[in-house]
Amino acid sequence: MQSKVLFEGEILRMFNWKRLVLLLLLLNLVVVPVMAEKNPVGQFASRPQLIGYWELIPHHPDYADNPKFNPGPLPFQWFAFYESGKMVSIKTSDPFRKVTPKDLDILLRDSSNQAATFTFSNGFLTITESGETTSKELWGVNAIIRKAMIGKVEYLPGDLVMSLDDGGKVAFYRHLRRIFLSEYDAGKSNSTIKSTSYTAKDGQSISAAEREMIRALVPYFTAVNTKDTVTMKKLFPGLQSQSDDRLRALPVKDYTLHGLEEVSYDGSRLRAVAVYSFEVIDPNTIGRNISTASADVDLALENGSWVIVNWSQRDDNREDIAYFTNMFSRQESASKRYGTTDLAKWDGL
Repeated sequence: MQSKVLFEGEILRMFNWKRLVLLLLLLNLVVVPVMAEKNPVGQFASRPQLIGYWELIPHHPDYADNPKFNPGPLPFQWFAFYESGKMVSIKTSDPFRKVTPKDLDILLRDSSNQAATFTFSNGFLTITESGETTSKELWGVNAIIRKAMIGKVEYLPGDLVMSLDDGGKVAFYRHLRRIFLSEYDAGKSNSTIKSTSYTAKDGQSISAAEREMIRALVPYFTAVNTKDTVTMKKLFPGLQSQSDDRLRALPVKDYTLHGLEEVSYDGSRLRAVAVYSFEVIDPNTIGRNISTASADVDLALENGSWVIVNWSQRDDNREDIAYFTNMFSRQESASKRYGTTDLAKWDGL
């Protein structure tokens, strides 16, 4: 029992306590704590981070007897959250069954009137189940932003950690990992992925989703370099609130996309880690001041075109020599993969 208490305590210590106190005062609700004041493992999820297809990740067997971590007699579970506000799930005791996004889509199609509905606001998910009686569940949802080991289980960037409210206490924790459907969706007649796969210079395959995302991002990088604020705002609607003068005055040039990592597509969002660099214009600096960075980038369709809906720069320690070594290595790998150091010049566009 002591190890189980320590595991939950480990999660609790990773939470942003200042915000927790505020939430307790306002909502009387405990959200699963995966944020900390320093080196955060996670943050409150946004609605775009929730939409998609998910598989339940089992907790370590050491915690199987703890009801907060035990999923019950149907431990193999899959979930789908749709833009329409509907949710379906499939749960089974069969360890050999593999549920796909297509299975979840068929379930929604065949039982749309019985599907659960949900609302999402400020990191809190309310699920309404309709049947003979209507029931509601309130969940706190956090998105993992960096790899971590918690309770002997690996948590990866993009994972969700959900906590079910029970009168201000956590009744149950749920760890979800996104599942993808690139091949399934690309095979549909109304697929939003218009690109085809492409052979990389290193002999590997560049997926249709990766190629589609590169084609969508390169015009944004070009717009930043040319100070084309109309295109910048069109491709990144989050910049609409910024004045044209402020965007043109950004002290950067040679904004360059080197490569994409961890590319995925869930039928709603294109996601990847973008590796890029830019030169900071500083008249007080002798020589060139080149900054290399990586960011989690999400794209969504808006009026038939892909736009940036999330750009979260990864908070690495840029004063650490290991950081620079890692970034240069990733740039070199991208160059070998695409045959260029600048994807604006890639022959696969």
